[in-house]
Formats: sequence, structure tokens, C-alpha cells
Amino acid sequence: IRAEDGTITSINVLEYAAIIITKAAATHFFTKRTARTNDPYPTVFYEADNSTAESWAVKGCKCSPTGRALGRLDCALMINNPVGQ
Repeated sequence: IRAEDGTITSINVLEYAAIIITKAAATHFFTKRTARTNDPYPTVFYEADNSTAESWAVKGCKCSPTGRALGRLDCALMINNPVGQ
């Protein structure tokens, strides 16, 4: 994706954003909807076709400013989150 200033968004950033959106959807499903599980702390397995995005989801991004910003968003979603990963 090309921004107005001519920079191109990396596929790694887009995949990481997709993982974060999936985490938010899973959290919503297990906390707000009636999920049929007896597990008080359900675990969700996230899989992407991009190994860099999967790595960023586990240990964070250190090289990309956009990836670091998404990492801060990911941390904010994980605070007091009963859904594990």
C-alpha cells in the first residue's frame, strides 16, 4: 500500500495488523459473547503466513517505527486480557 507521501507499507506490518485485529475479535468473542467453554482462561492459536509478523506478535518489533506502534497497541490489548495466546 502506497501512502500519500510515497512510502510503501510493508507486508510485515499489514500481517501484524491482521494478527492484532484477530486478537481483538477473539477477545470480544470470549468476553462479550456467550462462548461455550468451561475454561475460565481460553487460549487462542494465531497463525499467519508471514513468519516475521508471527515473531512480532510474540516478542515485538524493534526495527520498524510502524511495527513498534502496532506493538504498543498489541500491549494495550493484552493488559488484563483473560484470553491467552
